[in-house]
Amino acid sequence: MELDDILQKWDNAKKLKLKYEKDCDIYKSSIEIYMNKKKLDVVHGTDFIVTQRHTTRKQLLKKSVSKEIWDKYSKLITYTTYYLKRNKK
Repeated sequence: MELDDILQKWDNAKKLKLKYEKDCDIYKSSIEIYMNKKKLDVVHGTDFIVTQRHTTRKQLLKKSVSKEIWDKYSKLITYTTYYLKRNKK
């Protein structure tokens, strides 16, 4: 497969991913409204079950602590990222 073909397919996939993420958010919101209205944590359809869970986590914001605490407890994580954008012709 040629480089330009790969880049075009990646761009198309990103657009589809964005569309489907928006669709998923709409569906999830609809289920959330339904579950809240009925006061349910679990709903059963014919083929699917949706379970609502409440998750709590702690986080530490840099602006909320002194520099000394941030420097002592923060962790540096390095990873590779790739950005795809259309060439301006």
